[in-house]
Amino acid sequence: MLGFVLDALRVFERSPTARAVAWSTSIDEASRRLNEIGVFTELDLERALAAERARGADVTPELVEAVRAEGRRLLGWRPCGAAAGMPDAAAR
Repeated sequence: MLGFVLDALRVFERSPTARAVAWSTSIDEASRRLNEIGVFTELDLERALAAERARGADVTPELVEAVRAEGRRLLGWRPCGAAAGMPDAAAR
């Protein structure tokens, strides 16, 4: 058996995504804050796919990937550590 013990405060301090959404008061605010650091959220994906369905598109795996890629492109996607200013994140 293998187990891990994590210090939640240390994980929080090192997690740009956790720090970005800390003290958000709604899912929309949390999503917006994640967008600001270049994270395309599941909520973004679901909203974009709903818009595609409303236009009559069939949701296929290819469409999901295309929507995700476009969302990331629009946000200037990069690894979230790099987006949060972690100096060694871009090298990973």
